[in-house]
Amino acid sequence: MNSATYSVAAKIMIAGEYSVLFGGKALATTLSPTMQVTCEAGDLGTGLTIRSNLYPQPKTYSTTQLYQSDGLDPASHVFALLYQAASCHGLTIPPGVRITVDSQIPLTAGMGSSSALRLGVVLSAQEALGLDFHPDALLRIAHASQRDWQKSPASGYDVLTQFHGAMVVSRSQPDSSIATLEKHITAPSTLANTHKKLSIYSQNRTTTPTGPQIQWWLDSLHQQADAQKKLQRYQHAHDQLIDCFLNEAHTTEIAMAFAEVRKASPVPELSPLFTQLESTKGFDQNFSVKTTGAGGYDSLLAVGDIPEEASAILARFGFSPLSVKLSAGGAQRQFP
Repeated sequence: MNSATYSVAAKIMIAGEYSVLFGGKALATTLSPTMQVTCEAGDLGTGLTIRSNLYPQPKTYSTTQLYQSDGLDPASHVFALLYQAASCHGLTIPPGVRITVDSQIPLTAGMGSSSALRLGVVLSAQEALGLDFHPDALLRIAHASQRDWQKSPASGYDVLTQFHGAMVVSRSQPDSSIATLEKHITAPSTLANTHKKLSIYSQNRTTTPTGPQIQWWLDSLHQQADAQKKLQRYQHAHDQLIDCFLNEAHTTEIAMAFAEVRKASPVPELSPLFTQLESTKGFDQNFSVKTTGAGGYDSLLAVGDIPEEASAILARFGFSPLSVKLSAGGAQRQFP
């Protein structure tokens, strides 16, 4: 029996939410929680079995279901795409495959648990099954599964970030293919400075489905006059914020860039929350907060030291800080 295990880190988008869907750039980074995905192939019966600490009991799928992509969960869906791609290339897959998932990535903060799952499945399955797809092909399969599953635009920035690790600048493609890697930042000083400046807040509830949230944002934008002009301003604000992080700017400069992103957004985002935050001393100067775009509006990115008054406001809206750290690790092969 052949087996392979991969560890995939969580992620968070720092800048570029939504503008990345229109050809803009995104800056994202990996985080300390990880997911381990093991694929075993051999004398394991027939079809696909998935065991996970996220599921109350194992799930099983027949080869017919895999060919038809019918009634599948995210893990079996991306495996089905890999299975179909292998078949198209004349490659055979053993009749019995087992995938085991052990995840420490929160499901309530838009930290990439679903993209980590898809990436872990294609990487571990490729090795356990003895396939020979180029890594780029595996990333495209993971991205296609993500896009098809959520039934809305998806740039694939998260798949790229979690594959490479550290900090990644990506740019979306107009033909809906996976985003391209523009810059991979691994400099320890840049990562350390970013870590010191940022914190993440979550509502600790079931994450809002991103597909409907993204579609609502797009529909709201297209209903406005001068939509293209507003989008260009929004993309420019995000590009400026990305430059702040890449140039290791001071916290005050980043906080001001956060404010510009919010002001440039063509669609109001959590307006009641930000109205209250704007009344606190030092907001958008000594500290600031913005949405991440991940998981709808269920996670927030904060820069600077958050004062007690602002923390109380965030708490009233259900947001509390997450105990996570930035990580330089991407998808990594694990050995016994």
